[in-house]
Amino acid sequence: SKNPHINFYMSSFIGCLFLITNFFFNSDTGRNDTRHSVKTTPTASEIASLFGITRFWVLTLFVMGSFSLYQVYDQQLFPNFYTSFFAQDGSGFKIYGYLNSFQVFL
Repeated sequence: SKNPHINFYMSSFIGCLFLITNFFFNSDTGRNDTRHSVKTTPTASEIASLFGITRFWVLTLFVMGSFSLYQVYDQQLFPNFYTSFFAQDGSGFKIYGYLNSFQVFL
């Protein structure tokens, strides 16, 4: 049987890679670059040009993939963990349902 926690380990590893990537990322533009000192609102064509950048799609897939792995772990394994604190599974699932509903409305 496969380890049910492998989703968590994989997403944690990917999250660590993301953290390291952000930590060592160095922009090509200098901090004293006067071209970027005036902030302007991006135009529709500039926003549309973003979708043609390959690195944007790689980052998007990376973030969505790691997020979905965490979601699977959270939705499938956490309720079982939480209900283990109660004497009866039924009351644990009932309280977890209340907490989950409260979180949605919050």
